[in-house]
Amino acid sequence: MKSKYLILIFLLSSSFSLLFAQEFPMGGENLILSEKLKNTKVDNEFGKIEMANAENTLALTATTIKQPKFVYNLSIRFPLQTRNIVPDQPLLLTFQARTLESSKETAEAKVAWIFRQAESSAPKDVIEKAVSLSSKWQTYYLPFKALKTSNATDILAMHFGFTPQKFEIKNIQLLLYPVGFDFAKLPKTKITYAGMASNSKWRIEAEKRIEAIRKGNFSLSVNFKGKPIKNASISIQQKKHYFRFGTAVSTVDINTNPKYLETVEKLFNTVVFENDLKAKAWSIVNKQPATIDAINTLKSDEILVKGHALLWPGFQYLPEVYFENKNNPDKIKQLIDSHFKSILSQTKGKISHWDVVNEAYTNKDISTIFGSNEILFEAFRKAKSFDPNAKRYINEYGILSGGGINITKQDWYFNFIKEIDSKTNGAIDGLGMQSHIGTDLTPPTTVIEVLNRFSTLNKEIAISEFSIDILDDDDLRAQYTRDFMITAFSIPAVKEYLFWGFYAPRHPKAALVDENYSLTKMGKAYRDLVFDTWNTKWEGKTNEKGEMVHRGFYGDYEYSVQYEGKEYKGTFALMPNDLTAIKINLK
Repeated sequence: MKSKYLILIFLLSSSFSLLFAQEFPMGGENLILSEKLKNTKVDNEFGKIEMANAENTLALTATTIKQPKFVYNLSIRFPLQTRNIVPDQPLLLTFQARTLESSKETAEAKVAWIFRQAESSAPKDVIEKAVSLSSKWQTYYLPFKALKTSNATDILAMHFGFTPQKFEIKNIQLLLYPVGFDFAKLPKTKITYAGMASNSKWRIEAEKRIEAIRKGNFSLSVNFKGKPIKNASISIQQKKHYFRFGTAVSTVDINTNPKYLETVEKLFNTVVFENDLKAKAWSIVNKQPATIDAINTLKSDEILVKGHALLWPGFQYLPEVYFENKNNPDKIKQLIDSHFKSILSQTKGKISHWDVVNEAYTNKDISTIFGSNEILFEAFRKAKSFDPNAKRYINEYGILSGGGINITKQDWYFNFIKEIDSKTNGAIDGLGMQSHIGTDLTPPTTVIEVLNRFSTLNKEIAISEFSIDILDDDDLRAQYTRDFMITAFSIPAVKEYLFWGFYAPRHPKAALVDENYSLTKMGKAYRDLVFDTWNTKWEGKTNEKGEMVHRGFYGDYEYSVQYEGKEYKGTFALMPNDLTAIKINLK
């Protein structure tokens, strides 16, 4: 008979040790036979495990060299004591771990724990949760209940066949508790981050900065036959933000899904195409018209379109012809030139800004062919030449994620942007920080520090691909989204905040709406900020001079004036560095 798996792929990380300091209850028996584990060897083409004694415990260093086809192709099985286990009997898996290296955008390693019991096969009993390991030593707790009666055939295994990574793990215990033990008393890993409190200092200071930098003063004066009208009823309502709030979209959904398009129009003023403007997709010539149609649809709705990405310099992200000509630099240059000419000529005047180079830190194939980064610098010059009105960005991951502690990569990104600026005579206008957040939630104070540092480059900053890889705590997703948005919005250099998708069936990590297009808790956090807290509306009467003076968030407004039984409507724009004084002449 086939076996049923209780798959414990769990959310494993936090920024603080406070919640991990809890002791697990007495009375549990450790089922893992550590002495036998010492004789277990894992070493193959995909990765390996090295074992060492550390602090009177067996410590494992796991390395994934390359990702196998299946995650279980790289795994280790833990020998267990034979015990009679009955359904619903409490168990607790606990261990300490930390990430050493990661190729993930979240900067975290991944593990999947498998507990298998005999006489179990129903798919409905498979449980899956997100997988992440913090960059700092943390203690993790995962309580679960046995599914079936079992004994000698129980298996505990750890799968780590994910993208290249390296992590350490120790003090691994699988504790079996007696029948009747109160399951609620078992500890469970709870993710937190510094600065969650509503009265946190960073929050108070950020809100003050938002008030100062994201709002401006304006006045409306009402006249009738050249004379000011006092006590005229007047109301204003902000209809659109100057700041770019947006999401990743697809050509197919924009062109064929009316509800999807309606939601985009309702929630965002900016979009970026997730894949349709990348070199691989654009090389499929018969699909280009559909993408242009989608762009035109969005522009007709006054939604800005960001291009992503002109040059992603890794072979796996380029049409196969690039790899086929890896030993022919002239041909590679010709391919790049041809692609730029094709896509930039067809989209000229339709794209507000481009990610010219994407993820250059880990994708070096193109630079290696030419022996330098000059080909990347030339990409910025070429983009400016073809479409000078579209701003030019670089885009990178791992700058704000993973606790924000990857100083090496931050330093590289900072200096590389300076080099691009110098080598291209200022052809770079902005920089993207993807912000695919894992479970090692970067504290707002750290986000502020990093953003402030990069602000000294005097370039626009975009939060370009925000998502959260925590799928089993909606309240935490909502709170961290709110805090990350407040943090970013409070920094003057930040001009854009893009979610990497919004529709749960497509992008669960950035789900602002569910499968029925109803707002999720994360979506409500977004809506409350963008359309309430950061949205200006006002009603009142003109003063003795026929004026109303107010302060509001930058963007587009509608006004309505009531005078002698008639309503007069109009619009105005409130922009940074403008003296906005609107004169309304009633007729």
